[in-house]
Amino acid sequence: MKKQKTKYTAKELKEFKIIIENKLSFAREELLDSRQAIEGNPNDGEHRPLVLFESGNESSLKEEALKRIERATKTIEELEKALLRIEKGSYGICITSGQLIAAERLKANPTSLRIIAAQKIQENLNA
Repeated sequence: MKKQKTKYTAKELKEFKIIIENKLSFAREELLDSRQAIEGNPNDGEHRPLVLFESGNESSLKEEALKRIERATKTIEELEKALLRIEKGSYGICITSGQLIAAERLKANPTSLRIIAAQKIQENLNA
């Protein structure tokens, strides 16, 4: 009987780290773009931040930019925590079961903390 793997290799962790760093870079760009949409960009020659507007379409644009800032900030925090887990050697290990999270799951969502079965149980508890 084949022994079940309990940790990812250094090579595999390096691959995950690259994925996380790419997603982190994208999230930081999204955060910057969203902040500039609200605050304005002094380099673009048209320094008219959305904060100055409070009517109609500009207000909904501001709300959307604020939502993007919130999402990007949360994503950045989660990705940075994933990088810390790589450094500590606990990346990819389910916080509920202790089993190894499938590589395919981590590639699709590198901030996953649980195997799918444990995630479903957690979602049912939170419902």
